Amino acid sequence: MLQPVGAQGYPLVNRDAAIRSLDSQLAQAVWPQLVELDRTCYKELGIGYSHVMWGREEFLRDFPGKWHLSCIAFDNGGEVTGFWIASQRDNSVVHTHRFAVSAQSRRQGVGLQMFWYAEAASAACGAILMTLTVQAANEVAVRFYGGLGFLAPTPAECLAFAEDHQKRCRPQEGIIVEPGELEYRLFVRHLEGTKSSHRG
Repeated sequence: MLQPVGAQGYPLVNRDAAIRSLDSQLAQAVWPQLVELDRTCYKELGIGYSHVMWGREEFLRDFPGKWHLSCIAFDNGGEVTGFWIASQRDNSVVHTHRFAVSAQSRRQGVGLQMFWYAEAASAACGAILMTLTVQAANEVAVRFYGGLGFLAPTPAECLAFAEDHQKRCRPQEGIIVEPGELEYRLFVRHLEGTKSSHRG
């Protein structure tokens, strides 16, 4: 049975959840569950979750640093209940591509545990900044990430992100514009001096 683990000594919130590092071998084994959870969240939340669903190709794609920075949550029956998919854009920036928690596992600390894992893994690989985007109208997600310490970017950070990802942006508002004129808020979290902020 999978055993619960804490990232870098962080305390567990939900001891029925086991957080596992996502490596390529594990991804090959569980990608159908990842795709199913992604589709369920898309159907439930619509554009508030994402403007496109991920499939096998996206979950198995070999992004730089992905297999060290990403993780999966399992329940005590071994079923996937969440995922946090990230990669290292350069030596200093880690970007979160995808994050989801199943409906039955929300508000139980599963998302928080995965964030702790991703934060610790990002700091361990030398990153000083974490980035992610959220659909502008998804206020629940905005509050969640704000509670994790993610902030609106400076105009310079927004411009740098847009250039790196080949996106359009409105830097003064921290808005990234996706195809179809869909607007996403960019959030950043500076890691310097925060590595021990969640230790119990």
